[in-house]
Amino acid sequence: MIIAISPYHLTTREAPAMASMLLASSVVTVAPGPGGGDGGTGGVASAMAAARKSATYRELAQSWEWSVPLWREGVVAGVLDGLSPLDEMGGVLRRICETTDLPSLRGFIQDDLYEDPGRYLASLSRDLMKGGPDPGILVPLLASLDRFAARNATCVARSVAVSVAQKAEVRLGKPIFGVAIPLLLQASAERMIHARAVLHDALTPLRRAIDEVVAACEEDASGKIDGSLVAAEAERYAAAYEGLRSRVAEGCVHDEVRMVEGVVTVQGLLLPADAVLRSSEQAMRELAGGARRIRNGDGPDASGTTLPAVYDAMEHARVLTLVMKPLGARGSGKR
Repeated sequence: MIIAISPYHLTTREAPAMASMLLASSVVTVAPGPGGGDGGTGGVASAMAAARKSATYRELAQSWEWSVPLWREGVVAGVLDGLSPLDEMGGVLRRICETTDLPSLRGFIQDDLYEDPGRYLASLSRDLMKGGPDPGILVPLLASLDRFAARNATCVARSVAVSVAQKAEVRLGKPIFGVAIPLLLQASAERMIHARAVLHDALTPLRRAIDEVVAACEEDASGKIDGSLVAAEAERYAAAYEGLRSRVAEGCVHDEVRMVEGVVTVQGLLLPADAVLRSSEQAMRELAGGARRIRNGDGPDASGTTLPAVYDAMEHARVLTLVMKPLGARGSGKR
């Protein structure tokens, strides 16, 4: 079971990233670095090396330094079978710029920024540390992660909907399952690796159940997907976790970072692979006063002409999205 996570969540160590690093067999993200970030251990290592030469990456490298052991163990990677989420950026940009239903988004796209991978990744690095994501960088990035997940039979992690765009995205989804499970919300990389080893046998059936849902999303066009096995395995995992808590927390009083456990609700939503683009467009229109809706393939583009339909193999793809919300937390050890 592989989960694609946003580098923004990894930078801030939010629940979608921290919970995914325990729940998933491995996670994939975008590792900014010179030359496009080479993924694997090198994705973060290249950013570390660049930090010695450029202030552009220095702050980000320091922010991600805690996660290096997870990259080395293969828990976090920048590629999957040689493919990076950024490989989907071209398809995302074509979807925005060459179709008629996303006119509001087109104003946020800086064509010259995406033509130069090095410049784009430097801009992404700055934006990751800024605290307030630039929609022109964030939206295409999230859309690329979704396409990557749909193409490679993985799922993606999201935080609970707060913004107008996030709420619009949820409305596009079909609920498949909802569970509440204990996970780690805060921990050192070494503690996370230890917990994964202790909980491996307990997590494996739950991971397989979620993988079955991902496979069904690809195969069943009707959307009638049964998530009951996920619910059953989540209950078994939660019971097993209670019996293993002492082993998970063993020696945690000496950790550099205090271990914090928490119950996390995980809602599985089946979403179109372009849900980020569609919901962002809708949010922009709502904020602009609710311009008339233009259906895909209908209506004029921003220049008043009609563009031909652009074939996209991912046009009807779907992605299983795991919306994660911490319900409560409890710390372990004295700090």
